Amino acid sequence: MSMVSRMSKSMKTNNKGAGLILSNLGLIVASVIIVGLIFSFAAVNLWQADAEAYNVALNFSRSVDDVENSLVEYDLNWCVADFDSISHMELDSTEICVFSQSFVGQKTLRRNSFDCTNVIVFNNSFSSMYGAGHEDIHQIFLKSVFNHSATFDDALNFSDAQNMFDFFSMLSKESLKKPLSLSKDDCVLISNVRFFFFDQSSSIQDEVFVFLTVQ
Repeated sequence: MSMVSRMSKSMKTNNKGAGLILSNLGLIVASVIIVGLIFSFAAVNLWQADAEAYNVALNFSRSVDDVENSLVEYDLNWCVADFDSISHMELDSTEICVFSQSFVGQKTLRRNSFDCTNVIVFNNSFSSMYGAGHEDIHQIFLKSVFNHSATFDDALNFSDAQNMFDFFSMLSKESLKKPLSLSKDDCVLISNVRFFFFDQSSSIQDEVFVFLTVQ
């Protein structure tokens, strides 16, 4: 075999080898790009889920604080945001916890505490028994238990007021032990309620509470 033939055969072999190497390198580069895109999309999706959970928790806690700081009694109906990433929420007398989940299954939790301290969460059994909203609480619960509605014209006496505060304290402790679970179909009635009562010196006093009732 002549030198030219051997060189030509060697060059063909080298070209095939180089082509195979370039082909493999191309596959590796393509795979790296695809994996990078997948991780980038997953990171963006997880960031979006976390941001949505944060915004929902912040919005609810601000709504509670706004209702508590109102100078007049009123109700605010707050509905759970319809985000695909929000799996569920948990509500107690101190904070709201929002659980979100990205498409890759990674879960995040965002929580926001309430600035106000007199927050009462009514569980389902209490709501079904006495109804939702501050008017029902006044007219049904307080009237049936204390024979007074705790309005300015029908203030509670000192001992009944203490019993009422003890009852609300018990409800708060229960909600801390077993937070109320919320789904996308739920709405929360946030109520500003002012109670009037007589202290030990027979002077009339008042205290503001925020009631959270699932609708």
